[in-house]
Amino acid sequence: MKSIGDAVITTDAFAKIKYLNPVAEKLTGWEKADAKGKPIGEVLRIISETTCQPVENPVEEALRSGCSVGHAQEYILIASDNSEIAIDESAAPIYAKNGQIVGAVIVFQDVSHKRNMTRQLSWQATHDTLTRLLNRSEFERRLQEVLHSKKENQQHALYYLDLDQFTAIFR
Repeated sequence: MKSIGDAVITTDAFAKIKYLNPVAEKLTGWEKADAKGKPIGEVLRIISETTCQPVENPVEEALRSGCSVGHAQEYILIASDNSEIAIDESAAPIYAKNGQIVGAVIVFQDVSHKRNMTRQLSWQATHDTLTRLLNRSEFERRLQEVLHSKKENQQHALYYLDLDQFTAIFR
């Protein structure tokens, strides 16, 4: 497992770490010898990117459910030095020949660059580069969203500012 580009961690049936490949060591900041025997949640600390709250560890979920798990949610790995790394992951139980779960494997990769590029493209599609304000189409989309909102007891205000000869400011 040293020649693959993804991080790989295996555990026993009690979610105690048995193996980390070099990529997993690099991303988590843990050396294989130090991580061996530790609970997966101590070495592979994962939070939700949107809420910044801890989530159920995919290995523990795979062991509990007996099924492979992969999440559409965006997760952040908190490395041993508390640095944050955006990851995509999938975990699966490992079965013995008799059908008993004997462990689990999780495969994950650093997708920080990909997520940053996606965010940047999304921002560029919805904002004016000169003013850094919402562009017209994004403003109209959000206005429609508010107008069609079904939430009760919600108030909204629209402030309109007419900028005649706006370009004169930049001369």
